[in-house]
Amino acid sequence: MEVVQPYFDNTLSFLNAGYGQVNGPQGLLIALLAVVLMTRWGQLLPITLGATVTYAIVEAIKPIVNGGNIALPPVTDPNYLGTLASLYIGLLIIIAMFFAVKKVLFMRGGGAKAKAH
Repeated sequence: MEVVQPYFDNTLSFLNAGYGQVNGPQGLLIALLAVVLMTRWGQLLPITLGATVTYAIVEAIKPIVNGGNIALPPVTDPNYLGTLASLYIGLLIIIAMFFAVKKVLFMRGGGAKAKAH
């Protein structure tokens, strides 16, 4: 157990970091917009990738809107890529939960249609 515990702790902190980033107004709004665009479960991974890119773009534009300088994100920095990866996982979890709720609340017809005899 002592051998596995550090890996478990690292994985849990990675997931917590991604979920913590998404669990704000900006991340939740982007996740909700992604869920509105989703129509089936097969779109989960590409929609989440688009939501992650959208989040990164908003983060890059935010300083410009606040009167700061234009600066490109450090896309070659391993720490930044790790942050994006944890953000992707966090968005994946949130979007999946929101989409499951959407499917339950907005079911149409309750399943397959009956055949006429």
